[in-house]
Amino acid sequence: MEPPFEKYIRSGENPLGVTREVFAGITEPIESPVQVLEYKHSLDALIEEFNNGTKNPNDVGLAVVWQMGDKWKGYFDVVSYLDDRNLHHRQFHGFTHAFVHAVSGTPAFQVIVLEELISYLQDPQKESEHQKETHSEEAAI
Repeated sequence: MEPPFEKYIRSGENPLGVTREVFAGITEPIESPVQVLEYKHSLDALIEEFNNGTKNPNDVGLAVVWQMGDKWKGYFDVVSYLDDRNLHHRQFHGFTHAFVHAVSGTPAFQVIVLEELISYLQDPQKESEHQKETHSEEAAI
């Protein structure tokens, strides 16, 4: 991300941006290290590859999927950046979810779930409520 950083900051016109605090004191471009990018129809396919040893979750930086699926449950916890309570956690423009190893609590990989992203762009409040119902800690209890 290159200055000026205003184009990356969350606003009414840029609902998938990051909070201004991400750029506090930064004047130079921000570069991410090279990472593995996975494209799948469903996150379930990637979880299957983790389970059969074809891929390692620690090697994946970002997964872009159409739908979330449900095979991740039990292996990972999820933080939804589409839940308005978690907006401040988004570090990169457009990411919709962060996955964390369920046992260790360490970060695993980031995800862009296109189906939920489109729903969010059409009706942010409704999708935020959906995210709270399906991905919050309270929903798991």
